Amino acid sequence: MGSALDYVQHLAIDLENQKIPLPHPRRRWRVLLPLFSAL
Repeated sequence: MGSALDYVQHLAIDLENQKIPLPHPRRRWRVLLPLFSAL
């Protein structure tokens, strides 16, 4: 599942680079943590 991990990492990097203002930053981790636990 290395490809999935790379995808998540690139997605997180893209979000940081774009400086997207998130109303609830923790929502991102609510999505990412289940993905990490599934790997």
